[in-house]
Amino acid sequence: MISAFIFVVLIWDFHINPDEETYLKLDNPKISKSNWIVAGVAVWIIIQVAVPLRHYTIPGDPSWTEEGHRFAWHMKLRSKSCIEQLYVENRESGELQEVNGMPFLESWQRDKVSARPQMVIQYASYLSRLFDDQPVYADIQCSLNGGEERTLLDPGVDLTQVTFKDWKQNDWIKR
Repeated sequence: MISAFIFVVLIWDFHINPDEETYLKLDNPKISKSNWIVAGVAVWIIIQVAVPLRHYTIPGDPSWTEEGHRFAWHMKLRSKSCIEQLYVENRESGELQEVNGMPFLESWQRDKVSARPQMVIQYASYLSRLFDDQPVYADIQCSLNGGEERTLLDPGVDLTQVTFKDWKQNDWIKR
């Protein structure tokens, strides 16, 4: 909203008198075309600045939570290694059944999936479909840049019931 206001202020010509009808008409194709070009370039610049900096609007470390990490300028400045354990809950008995590793994934894929919360919930949704739409939980311990291991996701949250919001804080990701 604020960026739209700033955009209008930047391109508005304050010398135009609204009483003069000639300025309001778009008969002159050069004026009309140049205004569209300026507007397009301004929108492109705003997007190129806003998208990589959006992680400053979300609390927490984007290298840990992955919120605002995609398309950011600091993409390759971290290393995260994780150990995961997934559980499928039997709705009738309430028992948690361990899923050995991440079936159907190669080891390099498992390393990528377990470190990225957005991919974990996508995989949990897939796993839930394999187990007749049962709830899926995860206990994922990660180390960022060789530091001590911490819990990445809330182990008490059914991962099939959450969505990943890239522009907002996700409450099911531990900080």
